[in-house]
Amino acid sequence: MKLTVAVLTSLLVACSVTTANPILPSATTSTESSSLPAPNGNGIGLQGLDSLPAEVESLLEKYSKKRGRYSIQLELCKSIESQFTEHQGLVTLLEKEVGKLRTVLQSGDGDLRRGRNGKMEGLKADLENLYSKYSKIEKQEQDCDLDIIILENELNFLKVDLVKLVFGVPYNAKLLDEQFWEILAHSTVDAYLETCDGEQSSGCKKSSAQAPSDQQESQAPQPSPEASPETSSETSSPEASPESSSMGQTLSTIGTYNKI
Repeated sequence: MKLTVAVLTSLLVACSVTTANPILPSATTSTESSSLPAPNGNGIGLQGLDSLPAEVESLLEKYSKKRGRYSIQLELCKSIESQFTEHQGLVTLLEKEVGKLRTVLQSGDGDLRRGRNGKMEGLKADLENLYSKYSKIEKQEQDCDLDIIILENELNFLKVDLVKLVFGVPYNAKLLDEQFWEILAHSTVDAYLETCDGEQSSGCKKSSAQAPSDQQESQAPQPSPEASPETSSETSSPEASPESSSMGQTLSTIGTYNKI
């Protein structure tokens, strides 16, 4: 990760209330033999999740959407990283071709130099163009990595809010992941999260205990995710960018000059 991102990472992690704790609990974490302490007086306890209070539903819905955005962002960063690696290889290859042609020009006679000067200028122009695209993708990679860090911290704060609501405050940071898993493993919570579709969802389905008027509101037509500018910008693939569309042309150019 680049220096700028590393500095911002340390600042964000220092501000986080739950440093050294993973954002998404490991699937191998066992919840069968829990030694968690009983909730204190200001927590609703695990039994309080049976009817799933509205405040818990709200936090779970936010968590589900944020986790969906996090997954999409991870895939986006992987795609950008792939483009970055590919452009990095193209830059290296084109730099070698420039060096080879420069050697030929320096060692050749006048007629040879005159015949290849134009090719050298074209190759240098292609290299400068590739440098520009390479720099843009590098910036995209840094921004994407920073967005991942921000989403991780936001997910962490939601975890803390849920744990404090159920187990009370002050919460035990060492037990945060285990307590969070206890919440997610609760049958009512698990069933509720299954009704959520992540970041693309217009909302999780309300529990059966809600009022009829609330059920009617939840059934009201929701705007299509495709109509949301925010969603389309977050999930857009960098593969459709002009930088990637010229990849084949650059490879073709390198192949042409390699025959010199």
